[in-house]
Amino acid sequence: MQAMITRIKVITFHTEGFPHDDGLPLDQSMEDLKALVLSQGCEFEAYTPRKLRALGAEDLVQRYDDKYALPKNPGLHTIGMCAWKPFVLLHALQSMNKNDLVIYTDANIGKYPGLRVAMENIPEFVAGTGDVHDFFVGRECEDQRRKVAQHASGRQIVEIGGNTVFSCNFPMHIVNRIVSRNTPAAKEILLYWLALCKVQKFILPPLVGDHHEEYRWFCPEQSVLNLILANLIEEGQLPYYYSTIGFDRAGRRFVGDNSHLSCISAPIGRPHYIPFRQRFAKEIAEAELYTVTRTAQPLPVDGAKKAA
Repeated sequence: MQAMITRIKVITFHTEGFPHDDGLPLDQSMEDLKALVLSQGCEFEAYTPRKLRALGAEDLVQRYDDKYALPKNPGLHTIGMCAWKPFVLLHALQSMNKNDLVIYTDANIGKYPGLRVAMENIPEFVAGTGDVHDFFVGRECEDQRRKVAQHASGRQIVEIGGNTVFSCNFPMHIVNRIVSRNTPAAKEILLYWLALCKVQKFILPPLVGDHHEEYRWFCPEQSVLNLILANLIEEGQLPYYYSTIGFDRAGRRFVGDNSHLSCISAPIGRPHYIPFRQRFAKEIAEAELYTVTRTAQPLPVDGAKKAA
């Protein structure tokens, strides 16, 4: 990332537990992360389900029926299947200047030490993301063992990814750490992501076998973003090599295998192909309207634990 950076803000999202939400009380992990970030002169903000409700974004943290519980991600259905993730980035960017950076990281740095490693030297982490785009999300694995077809619903693959060979074989990019510059290009990707995360048929898991033959388990908001990226790459709106870089569970940086590029096939010009932005014009417009007032409001300050 070559443009001058004047500010870096690190944000996270954590649950507080009863009576505010059904998640684990992760306040201490958040405080540890906050201390680590502030010690390096960066800004910090923590989002919670309670704060999102105060911003008017309660639908993004709604509790879904237990039939949608994910065995590999227990409790995710109680906080909106992480549909809030693009929104908190958009909200944080709203108060930043052009080219400033917002870094999202998951809060549980105690359980996942690799998350702490990245935040122990924030400038080094940012430099390690490379100059791929204004919006960075890293590869999950160095090889090709995790791909979208294994973690998306059939509806996601067909309607978002266009059911292309490339989208099915696109290597999963992990959304536990995201770097976004405050630019129109980055915010456009976040808006696309929010638009489709707000559509329940895309954020809820397949219950009746609606998935690829290689399916393993469902990753809701992660698969939505991955399929958007794959689609934009095939349309030529993102570089074909996006994104080669990743960070493993221990925080080690790696350059991934790009054998999936043999599957790429530009969809523009195919019979009956409708470009992504045109295909989802209604959802994108609704998401844009949704963010206008909600992202303009400052993040509510932490209230007393007894507050509703």
